Amino acid sequence: MKKREPTREKLLRAMEAALGEKPYDAITVGELAGRCGITRQGFYRHFPHKEALCAALSQRYVYSGLTPGGAFTWDSLIGHFLQEQVRHRGFYMATARAENRRMLYRIFFSSTWPLYENMIVYRQGAPMTGDQWFLLQSYCRGGIDLLTQWVLGGMKRPVAELRDLFARAMPPEIGHLLRGEPFPESVIPPFRDTLPVGEDPGFLPNGG
Repeated sequence: MKKREPTREKLLRAMEAALGEKPYDAITVGELAGRCGITRQGFYRHFPHKEALCAALSQRYVYSGLTPGGAFTWDSLIGHFLQEQVRHRGFYMATARAENRRMLYRIFFSSTWPLYENMIVYRQGAPMTGDQWFLLQSYCRGGIDLLTQWVLGGMKRPVAELRDLFARAMPPEIGHLLRGEPFPESVIPPFRDTLPVGEDPGFLPNGG
């Protein structure tokens, strides 16, 4: 007997398909649920809103190139992340053009901040200091704004060049913790959407 595809997987594929047909703001939760043969309530059992569904889809793109159980470096992961944005250009440009102009920023933030925090904590064997929090906030916020501009501008700058610029822009105090030796896959945070729509993800409860 053929194994039934999990509803969460159906929803991810449904969003990909819908974005290939219409703008993000024209897609409704009811439509996505209907494509998967479930009710609106069924949708909300898996995702609190459409934005969370898009964030989960982006996170899949970010980590799809990792070998299960393998190690990775910052350079290889960021290079892959940028390549996936080019590969899934339609998805990223559609989310960048959503009425909520901060949505793509939030999606990028949910994929980078928790990961970078885990990488720093793993490398130094202790929680981030207040200064590290401030530097990482500054780096993530500025980098994500520039990344969003890159998407909206048609992704014209080559991936390798952009990756190298992001590396050069990294504050030395956190750069030596994020770059260099490989990290285990265990530092990758599980997907979680704990932010209400519209909340600025830069203001984290335990920050600074």
